[in-house]
Amino acid sequence: MPNVTILEYMTTASFISRQVFLDDPETISQHMGASYEVPADELFLLLTTSENLAKWFGNVKIDEFVYEIEGNASGRIESCRDNSFLVTWENAGAISYLSVEVLADGQAASTLNAGFSTKPEDIPEEFRQKYGSGATGTGWDLSLWGLQRLTQGLDPRGFTEQEYADFVAASSTAWAEADISAGVAEREARARAENTRRFYMGEQDQTAEGTQN
Repeated sequence: MPNVTILEYMTTASFISRQVFLDDPETISQHMGASYEVPADELFLLLTTSENLAKWFGNVKIDEFVYEIEGNASGRIESCRDNSFLVTWENAGAISYLSVEVLADGQAASTLNAGFSTKPEDIPEEFRQKYGSGATGTGWDLSLWGLQRLTQGLDPRGFTEQEYADFVAASSTAWAEADISAGVAEREARARAENTRRFYMGEQDQTAEGTQN
């Protein structure tokens, strides 16, 4: 890996593309894409081995057809082949699905495409109305950012407080834009983005009126 400085890789959330699909009343889907300056096979190994996941994501126990993330979700590994995988994401009784595909972009770069889908009833209505897609989306973005930092030779968790604040703000806004594109009213989406930003910043909740018309 090349030697780099933080200034050469400014902290933004713009390397991630986002889509939200709300047209199916039985499913809520989020799609993300991110580009990395590493070969596809190398990126896929960073996503699928316990040793590599511990560097940027968390402690993950993988046992043939099941996995368990310490202090987080667990689930079944439905498939894992050809630089792609599909797993269930099971947490607090809710079962969602996470699909990931890594595509080569030349010999030295690659693109990660991910889809997360769940049933509306598995996300409390009050929670969805208050935070919108950013509630889960910003969490995924933070993971993708940690992976980006690792591939750039930086400490995945070595960002400053200001870099974290800037990233969370940009991510929350970007998910609001995705919600607006999916048909959510702009005023509601912007208010939810601010609620999401405050949530990830650990700021005291001063109002719950942000999602009201």
